This record gives sequence, structure tokens and C-alpha cells, in this order.
Amino acid sequence: MAGNGKRLKGSQLGYRGKGVPDRNTILKLQKAHAEAVLASLLESETRAKYGRMRDLFAKASRAKKADEKALEEAEKLAIELAPIFQFDVDDVDWDK
Repeated sequence: MAGNGKRLKGSQLGYRGKGVPDRNTILKLQKAHAEAVLASLLESETRAKYGRMRDLFAKASRAKKADEKALEEAEKLAIELAPIFQFDVDDVDWDK
């Protein structure tokens, strides 16, 4: 489902084929969808959470020893934001 609860169409994701696409195509469509969502006017709270998540992942990876607290918080934010940025393959009408 789209972030607004409506079923997505394959054509909305840039897919012009018929039936469920192969894995590589789905990965490309997922990436393009996430970039489009990020580029759109997200709610300021969602944009802030995304920025915080990105900063925490960067902080955790810069340290010589992983910053477990930052990594844990970043992972929680990633789980919370995933439904906004990713679509479920079974919730897309691939033939439209």
C-alpha cells in the first residue's frame, strides 16, 4: 500500500510490464520509489526522523568501535520509516 493507504499501481512505480516483475526490477523500483518519496514534500516530522536516522547511522559507522546506542536508535527509526519508503510487492497491482 502507498503511504496514504491506497493500493499502488505498477505504472505509478514506472513499471510497464505485465505480472510481477523479477527481483532486480523490483529492487530498482523500490529504490526509485524511496527516492521519489524522499524528494516529495514529506511531513516535517517524517523528514526530521529520516535525517536523524541518517545522522545516527553515520555516527555509528564513524567510530572505531560501533556506537551501539546510536545504531540501535537508528534501526528503530528505520523500522518505523520503512512502510513510508518501501512498498509491499503483494500490495501492488502490477497489471495497471
